[in-house]
Amino acid sequence: MELAIAIGADGVHWPARLAHKIPESVRHVRLNTLSVHSVTELQRARTVGADAILVSAVYPSESPSAGAPIGPGRLRSLARTAGRPVYALGGITCDNVERIARTSGFAAISGLKEAAG
Repeated sequence: MELAIAIGADGVHWPARLAHKIPESVRHVRLNTLSVHSVTELQRARTVGADAILVSAVYPSESPSAGAPIGPGRLRSLARTAGRPVYALGGITCDNVERIARTSGFAAISGLKEAAG
């Protein structure tokens, strides 16, 4: 958060293990997003006041931080009960993005590289 304040960033993305920092962060930045991997973490996101959540990993991913994929069905279930914007992350590619876009927003890293050729 210190870096975000120092550079005048509008927001901070928090890993689930640092969710407890969001209540302090809201005094300094306008947007706080949180990684969510389970129903318990989704409930915590609501409690601490996250503005949006990134659900990871939806599909198998080569990212070192990606856990076991939850699949599009579980994503859909989490998105329905989130009460805030949801973005899918993990294994999003040109082949599956349409299915994800019906349920939530999405973020991609390697999938964007693939699309760019």
